[in-house]
Amino acid sequence: TGLLEFVMNDENVSSGEMGEILVTDLTNYGMPFIRYRIGDAGKPLDEICSCGRGLPLMKSIEGRVTDFICTKDRKYISGPGLTLIFSDLNVKMYQVLQEEVDRFLVRVVMDEGYSDKDERDIVRRMRKIIGEESEVIVEQVESIPRSPRSGKYRYIISQVALFR
Repeated sequence: TGLLEFVMNDENVSSGEMGEILVTDLTNYGMPFIRYRIGDAGKPLDEICSCGRGLPLMKSIEGRVTDFICTKDRKYISGPGLTLIFSDLNVKMYQVLQEEVDRFLVRVVMDEGYSDKDERDIVRRMRKIIGEESEVIVEQVESIPRSPRSGKYRYIISQVALFR
């Protein structure tokens, strides 16, 4: 009843490569969705299902498009990929906001014992992942608000068009 496409820069990706998922609804004649961007990223798979149907398969859904950051060299990093940066620091909560490809704002809610060393470690560890030339600004905040739409806490927010 539908067609899924996995695209990067409006080109189909190969099997196992991550791309933005586009959906075309083949049964909704009143309000058709053609190449509708659903906001998810995933990986197609060029294998045949063991059930014998012969329909295309998807390897995985990687997450929401806005929950990734993309480095200058087109490396995609999801929220769990950044979790280790903060695991041993005196930080209660954090949020990484990608404002531009090479500019990041890291909001942190300090835990007991937070010091300048924690802040230096955040900048050093972030740059190791996103590139040494990238600008990393650490902002200490009292709290990090939840998304007004979903009510969920977002670890990563990218304002960069990642898959286009």
